[in-house]
Amino acid sequence: MLHLVRDVLDKQLVDREGRPFGKVDGIVLEVRDGAALRVIALEVGAATRLGRLPRWLTRWLGRWSARATSTRLPQASVVAVGREIYVAVDATQTAAWRVEAWLARLITRLPGGG
Repeated sequence: MLHLVRDVLDKQLVDREGRPFGKVDGIVLEVRDGAALRVIALEVGAATRLGRLPRWLTRWLGRWSARATSTRLPQASVVAVGREIYVAVDATQTAAWRVEAWLARLITRLPGGG
């Protein structure tokens, strides 16, 4: 049995080329009367991550939180769930990849980061 929070949330995402591109920040569920919940997508990105933080903190982050984006990966793109979540998408075509690339460039500019 798969436990969504334990086995999926905050796990590393790996695209079809084996490139890591963020962690699962959210799980999108479909709710229908009389039916079990159904996973329809996984989300990765700052907008989803910010939604998990206390409201006072997101207000403090102000303009940055207003510009945050997320990438939604359809459940059908999930190939395997283990230590990482493997998905059949090209990470370079997602907003999540652009954020990861920006963070990598930022880190190399920090003392000791490069």
